[in-house]
Formats: sequence, C-alpha cells, structure tokens
Amino acid sequence: MLVLSPAGAVLRLNDAARRMLGVRPERVLGKPVLAHVVPEDRARVRELFLRVLEGQRREWTARFRRADAATRVQWVRAVPAPDLGGILMFTRDITESREGRPETVQLQVLLENLPGQFTAVLDVQGRIRYASALARTHFRSDADAVGQPFAHLLVESAESRTLMGEMMERVLAGEHWSGTMRHRRVDDSPFPVRTFALPYLHPRDGRILGVLVAGRDATPEEELRARADRAERHAAIGRMVAGVVGVLRERLQAVVDGDEGAVAALESLLDRLAAWETLGTGPRQEISVDEVIFDVVSEVRRRQGAPGAPEVETGEGPWRVRGDRDGLRAVLMELLDNAWACAAEVGGPVRVRLDGGPSGVRVQITNPLPEAHADDVHRAFEPLFTTRPGRAGLGLTIARAVVEAHRGKLWMDRSGDTVVLVVEWPADPDHGSVRFRPAPLVLSRTRTVLVVDDEEDVRLSMRRFLERVGFEVREAWSGRSALAQITAGRPPEVVLTDLKMSDGSGQWFLQQLGRDFPELLRRTVVMTGAAHDPDVVEMVRSTGCPLVAKPVELPALLELIDELASRN
Repeated sequence: MLVLSPAGAVLRLNDAARRMLGVRPERVLGKPVLAHVVPEDRARVRELFLRVLEGQRREWTARFRRADAATRVQWVRAVPAPDLGGILMFTRDITESREGRPETVQLQVLLENLPGQFTAVLDVQGRIRYASALARTHFRSDADAVGQPFAHLLVESAESRTLMGEMMERVLAGEHWSGTMRHRRVDDSPFPVRTFALPYLHPRDGRILGVLVAGRDATPEEELRARADRAERHAAIGRMVAGVVGVLRERLQAVVDGDEGAVAALESLLDRLAAWETLGTGPRQEISVDEVIFDVVSEVRRRQGAPGAPEVETGEGPWRVRGDRDGLRAVLMELLDNAWACAAEVGGPVRVRLDGGPSGVRVQITNPLPEAHADDVHRAFEPLFTTRPGRAGLGLTIARAVVEAHRGKLWMDRSGDTVVLVVEWPADPDHGSVRFRPAPLVLSRTRTVLVVDDEEDVRLSMRRFLERVGFEVREAWSGRSALAQITAGRPPEVVLTDLKMSDGSGQWFLQQLGRDFPELLRRTVVMTGAAHDPDVVEMVRSTGCPLVAKPVELPALLELIDELASRN
C-alpha cells in the first residue's frame, strides 16, 4: 500500500511496498511513483492517476522496475483519498501468476507496440476494463475509454450491432472469434479494423471473466484490395478493348481517306464505348437480382413496344449478390434486348430463369433463333459483329467483360432452334479468385505458413491470398526474425522465403534450417527474382528446396504449398 500526493509523490508506504520496489524508504518518500514505472507504461498510468484525482476508482496492471533493475508486473487499484493526502494505492505482484507470467507480459508488450494495433479487455457486459494503444488507432486516450462500452468505438449501424453481439456470444461461450468491424476515430471518421477476440480467463480457476480483444487498423489492406479490384475490373474491360483495335484501325484509315460514312460510324462506335466506360467499376453493394430482372423486363418492353412479357421464373428467393448494380443491370438489359429482338423477328417466347445458391446466382435467358442467323451464333461475342442494322456490335462483348470483371461467367449455347444465354454472377466477387480452392478449408485444423520477406507489400499480398483459402499466415521481415519465431517454439508447416534481405539473408536462413531444423527445410520454398542466377540454382540444388520465380503465380504456389504441407 502507498499513499500518494496529488502530484504523484509517495507520502507513505508499508513494508510490502518497500520490498516490492527493493529500496529503502528514504529513497522513495517525496519522489514520484511514476519514476518506478517502466517508461513505456508511464503515459497510461499518469492518465489513470488523473482520473482517480477526479474522483474515480481505477484498476490496471503496469510494469514496475525495482532498484536491482528487475521488472515486476503489478496489479494496481487506486482510489481517491483526500483525507490522507491525495490517492490511496494498493498493489500486488502478479509477475509469476498466470495473468502476469513473463511470456504473457512480453506478448502484451509486442501487441501494444505493433503499428496500427490496439488491445482491450472487456467485461461480460461488453464494457472496456483495460485498453492500450487506442491513441494510435482511434486517436483516443486509453484512460477515457475505460468504463465505456466497446460499442462506442464502432460505427453506429445494424451491421456493427450484429457483429458485436456475435463476438460477445461466441467468446463468452468459450470460442475464438475474428472478423472485420467498422470503427470510428475521435473525429467520427470511419475505418476498418481486423478484430480477433478470445475468452479472458480468471488466472486461477479459469472462469471466463470477459473478452480479450486485439484489433488492427485494416485501412492499408482495404486500400490495396480496392486498388487490386479496380485493376482487375479495368483489365477485363481492357481485354475487350484490345479486341477492337484492329477494326478501329480500319475505320480510322477510312476516315483518313475521307469516307463520311466511316466518320459517322466511328463516332457511333466511340459513343458506345464511352457509355460502357464505367460499368463494372462502380461501388460494390448488395443487389437483389430478381428486382433488377423485373426492372429490366419493364424497360425492354417499353423500348421494343412489344406486347406481353418474357416468362420469368425466379423460384425461391430472395436472390442477393454483391457488385456494381448498374453494371449488372446493363448486362441484363443487353441480353434481354437481343433476345426480345430475335423473338420478335420469328415469333416465339423469351424465358428467363433465375436460380443459384450461396455461391452466387445464375440467370438463364432462352429465346428462339432466327434461321438466317443460325450460322452466326459462334460469332456472338466477337467485337463489332452484329446482325442488327444500326448497332455497333459491342453489346455482348462488353457485357462479357463486365461479368468477368466481377469474376463471373457469360456464355451462349445453341439447342436446335433456340439460343440460351447464361450469366453466372458470384455472391461475393471480392473472394471469387480463390473460391474454387476448397481443400484447405475442410481441414480439421488450420495449416500455418511463415512468409519471410523484407518487402511489406509482398508479405501483405501473400497474407491476403493465403488467408482467403484457410491458411494461418505468420510474417517475418528477415532470416533472423524468422529463426527467432521458429526457435521460440512456433515452427510453421511451410516456409516461403526470399533470398535478398537486409538482416539475415535467405541463404543464411536456409543454412540455419538445414543445421537445426532439417525437416522444416524440406517444407521450405525459395522465392526470388533471380531464378536463373547460377549461385541460386546451385543453392536450391544443394538444399532441395523448390524454387518459385518472382512475380509469383499464386495458384501454382498454392498447389506447391499443399504438396509440402502434406509432408508434415
């Protein structure tokens, strides 16, 4: 027990407190108690003492440094005591207990010092009982957050309430939980947080006392993901544009030769391209596909001026996907417009069928095929090909590009005197690139991969890819940091390592693995941009490690990881 002045100076202390600090009383009295707190904890403890001076009671843990330089983890309770001089402080050494053993303290220090990372302990009602590093992520004081509901850190929305409830329910039932929540900073600006939560246990009897939360600001990852998605969508459109370059050259040559008709045709073509420029690149949002279909049917009917309507079969709904709503609407408009024109030419029904499942939806449009166009079905997606006068011949080509930009499929099939157009649109295009890799997801346990590279962007892209298919990913920025993780008792099942790194090169790292962890060396992949260098080839031959050239082909790498992990 210690009695402190309002300025934090020690006025009195008992023998137990003196023994805890390892000093004589005269070396403590009149001196600030914060001088005995490790520098990393002082700002947080100072804020907590200020709250006590305002009349609050507070509890926390902090690290104290003894006179012999040993660090002790102390549980602290502080209460206002104006009649005694300021603050009454009780403290208990928990360094060797379950809640304060050295490795736990080291882990806590690590979490609190990772960039963009914060930690918090919640009680069973979801109130914050301990917080650290909120200043770096939320621009809030840790002390101000203590006692507040954790939900106050989140963006107010139905989704936030649902995720918060799910996290508390699962963790208090003894499970682990992870997900991405939308948090808000002190200025109310929103940002994504990758959140991990697990039960906070009583140090002696193991009862669940609350929830231990670690959060990471995912803004950089979200920006990179958005940039990659935009690049993929633009690439799909770009492949379509490349297909019309040859024809455009012919049209432009006709313009140069003074053909007025060619000028008009070229202007029409460019207008058509401009109209589709942004389709498929808009914001991803939830789409009710059946509502879009009925909207498009009404619009096509109005344009064509034809009586009746297509036969629409939707089955059990609702049918919901994510993507650019305008892009999906334009695709279905193009397909139904063509189908209706064919039906009007020969007379016959247009049928629309909607089905699917959790992975996405399938829209199937069936219409009669005019006999005059029967031999041209295979050219339907060819740029600038059309059988309809006054059309540019780009509608189906760009429609396919928009669908592929969402990682979906669009194709045509002929059956007798009918044509079937099929659109497959994934439920969540953001995860489509790896949705055909179910194998790691059905494992009874999560496989671990250690990615060793001194380029943060490389590690981030590898983490994003591997986590999507069910792997647990760890990162190291050098051979030395990787070896430190492995020797600490956390060997992964597969290692992916670069060769050129500033601190502990890949060659040095492989030598250490061969000497101390030969079994792990058998499950190590070398990634390098110098795959043909004679020294690299010789090193790979001597170690037996597979060699992957940069830039890495991720699907092929996944097959290799599966093969190596099976050796464990």
